[in-house]
Order: sequence, then structure tokens, then C-alpha cells
Amino acid sequence: MTIDEEKVDYCTTYTFKKAGNHTVRVLMDLSSLSSLNNMFSKAEFTSIIFSEKFNTETIVYMNSMFRYCKKLTSI
Repeated sequence: MTIDEEKVDYCTTYTFKKAGNHTVRVLMDLSSLSSLNNMFSKAEFTSIIFSEKFNTETIVYMNSMFRYCKKLTSI
């Protein structure tokens, strides 16, 4: 995935270099996953853009995926 056009490993914690609006582009293949629980919970993103690779066909759980995303205005 990319955050503010910087490639980021989705398994790591990301520390923002600056305050303000952030855009996330999700480009990863999810075909081997079954859960996205808390994936974006408490994120400070204002926008999330999903690519065509963001296929949720195998996903069973999405509990609290966007929980406490108070700044999120578009998906």
C-alpha cells in the first residue's frame, strides 16, 4: 500500500512525517486473507483509494475496519 505516495509494508506501523491530510492507496492482493479486522482502526487518513486488486471475495471478517476513523471523508 502507499501512504502519501510512499510505499509502505502493510504489516508495519506507519508514523506520519507530517500532520494533516493523508491519502492511502491500497494496492495489495488480499486473496490469502480471511480477516481485515481493525485494518484502518484509529487511522488519521482523510481518503482511502482501493485498487482493482482490493478483492474482498475471501474476506470473512471486517469488524471495526474503519473504527474511530474520525477524519476519513472518502473511500
